[in-house]
Amino acid sequence: MKKNKFFFFLAVIYLIPIYTFSSESDVRQNIPLNKDWKFILADIEDAKNPDFDDSKWRTITLPHDWSIESPINPPPDGVGSGGFFKHGIAWYRKDFTFSDTTKKVVVEFDGVYMNSDVWINGQFLGRRPYGFIGFRYDITEYLNRDGSPNVLAVRVDDSAEPSVRWYAGSGIYRHVRLITTSYTHFRLDGGVYITTPEVSQDKAIVNVDYIIDAHFFTDKEQQEWARDVWGVKPIHRDVILRSSVLTPDGSVIASTESKLTLQSMLPGQVATQQVPVINPLLWSDKTPSLYKLRSSLVFEGRTLDETITTFGIRSLEFNQDHGLFVNGKSTKLKGVCLHQDAGSFGNAVLVATWKYRLGLLKEMGCNAIRPSHHPFEPEFYDLCDQLGFYVFDEAFDEWTRDWPYNYTENTRGKAKFGYHLYFNQWGETDLRAMLLRDRNHPSVIMYSIGNEVPDQFNNDGWKIAKRLMDICHEVDPTRPATAACDQSYVSSRNGFMDVLDIAGYNYIDRLYGDSTYVPDRRRFPQRIFLGTETGSQLHYWLGVRDNDFVIGDFIWTGIDYLGETRRFPSRGSGSGFIDIAGGKKPGFFQRAAYWSEDPVLQISVLTEQNPDNRSRRLPSQINWNWPQSSKLTVRTATNCDEVELFLNNRSLGKQKVSPDLYYLDWSVSYAPGAISAIGYQNGKKVTENKLVTSGEPVQLQIKPIFSEENNDISIYEILVNDESGILVFEAEHPLTVQVEGAGKLIGLDSGNLVYEGIFKTDTRNVHQGRLLVTVQRTEKEGEFKIKASTMGLPAATLTVN
Repeated sequence: MKKNKFFFFLAVIYLIPIYTFSSESDVRQNIPLNKDWKFILADIEDAKNPDFDDSKWRTITLPHDWSIESPINPPPDGVGSGGFFKHGIAWYRKDFTFSDTTKKVVVEFDGVYMNSDVWINGQFLGRRPYGFIGFRYDITEYLNRDGSPNVLAVRVDDSAEPSVRWYAGSGIYRHVRLITTSYTHFRLDGGVYITTPEVSQDKAIVNVDYIIDAHFFTDKEQQEWARDVWGVKPIHRDVILRSSVLTPDGSVIASTESKLTLQSMLPGQVATQQVPVINPLLWSDKTPSLYKLRSSLVFEGRTLDETITTFGIRSLEFNQDHGLFVNGKSTKLKGVCLHQDAGSFGNAVLVATWKYRLGLLKEMGCNAIRPSHHPFEPEFYDLCDQLGFYVFDEAFDEWTRDWPYNYTENTRGKAKFGYHLYFNQWGETDLRAMLLRDRNHPSVIMYSIGNEVPDQFNNDGWKIAKRLMDICHEVDPTRPATAACDQSYVSSRNGFMDVLDIAGYNYIDRLYGDSTYVPDRRRFPQRIFLGTETGSQLHYWLGVRDNDFVIGDFIWTGIDYLGETRRFPSRGSGSGFIDIAGGKKPGFFQRAAYWSEDPVLQISVLTEQNPDNRSRRLPSQINWNWPQSSKLTVRTATNCDEVELFLNNRSLGKQKVSPDLYYLDWSVSYAPGAISAIGYQNGKKVTENKLVTSGEPVQLQIKPIFSEENNDISIYEILVNDESGILVFEAEHPLTVQVEGAGKLIGLDSGNLVYEGIFKTDTRNVHQGRLLVTVQRTEKEGEFKIKASTMGLPAATLTVN
């Protein structure tokens, strides 16, 4: 698939969040298996046995990350790369009953970190080392169906650290479910795959490729086989295969059906259908329009299987000279890299938390996400489909080796106990699992086979890269793939980058400074260029903005994250535009000035003129409390063409903004009061911004900022204000938060990563006058009260109905 230009036309599907799914006929059921698990942080070999007594174990609800619950683990035992959290070995057990004798049953885990061993009723099902991709086991033949309990037991071994270079978390941190089907059904793993060979405003052709696992067509056939396994011969049956396209409200707008002859006891039978859609609504970051597809398999009037999935219609073109086109429109990827943790939730992140965070990134002008450096949970991709984000889907952070040369037979990776120990055995399996899971998301537009893999430095590394690229092309020929290369000077010369569809560059300025991609464009004019990982410096954005051959970049990072720290007791990295509690940093507004199509203007005060590290963002504060007569550098980040600055209503002048700079710096002698700015476009006022001096902290405010549509999860800010309601930026009060009534406190987060306490707590110090609170409703009806209190200030209460 090595080409100079890529044309991809596809309407892709994805399963709606599987734990809420129910098909119309209920022939296929997805049964949540998240509640009432037993858990112990210990290694007990007999816990795999179904009659083991776990009555004294803790009862928990999944998803669950036990590391985020742990006390701090300081050096020398604690690992800075992991944020100084504890790990270990733990067991989970779950009892359930199942009585239907006509169904095949599969247990599906979306992710377990790491080295999971699974048993059902004492029967060993398998082991999965990689903690970042889902897996499933067929438990049909091992189930008790007479009303007696079935016991699912899971051992999780995360005792060897470091296993990654950032916060790993521990446990069954994603959803678990049972999937029941008839004995003839669409394959669970990649059984429905949609592309569109034609996409226009007038018409789209929806092409559906099916894989059908046909075993038996009636209960009688199954029973006969059970009585005489070797005596039953395969038979052929005619079935109806039907594909229907639905609008979000369920109205059928297009449908097709055909007769299909299937053979019993033969999995992997294939079929294809095409459905035309007239005047389709096309999916993009600005118009994330979605449809539903109902796929039905009918035998003698009885539905054997049916799935209702969601899909989007869009076309992609990657051009070596003109960049990326989505639905025929030129598009730049304004991307950020993200890790999957979220403060006090660790890696067991709520959908609501991701929706809140992605909303902040949208506000900044971001339209693309790189999940770093592994697949995220399925619900994350669902949200990117719904909200309109392009996803650069990444498989691995390491393959077989570390940077230092290693002449022994022992592999050595980027993390001492990391994926290099498993790559040779599991790499292809895990890559295929990611591709099959994610290839149907309209948000996913390309793949990464690895991040900064040291194998790129090896003269034979291209062979591994080619094998992985071939798998990508085999499983999903509709998208390009690449690798994030931080040694492009070498990998451009040893054949490694030649096998990639897109040239992926990490930190290209290390080679060429402010010239970024231009020198390599002269050397490799056939390449499609992508900044797979960059810094936030302006020259990176100008390199994307001003060069059509560069399709975009992904900045490290969008949001602060746990781990990758060396300075105890810091628990994480502060490299994000948004802090770990959702607080917007000055860099958020500077990036919005680069990316947003709406007017942007934000005042900040520089606190350091020349940072010791060129890659650091210039430190600044959104704050107007300083010593009297201090000489300050006031920065106005903006995409306006003129800005006028005022100090206590006195104009300090109007200045033009360079379109290649996106900010103005002003020398100001501090005086308390207000500093304000007005932004102009073409001589007209389009926006304004103001910072006001705050007084002493006298009150707390609880402010709702996000709520799910079903009102199950809600998020609040608690602010420390002066008597006029102005935020006190310097406030660091310890706040205790209580929730009473029909809700419970499930998350309390501060933007300060220097912290020696437990993250699962009801008391934290505010950071820059602010805390983030997450509440879960425990009853559908009724009110709950949130109370915030601290020494020296009156308590604040908010009642929520």
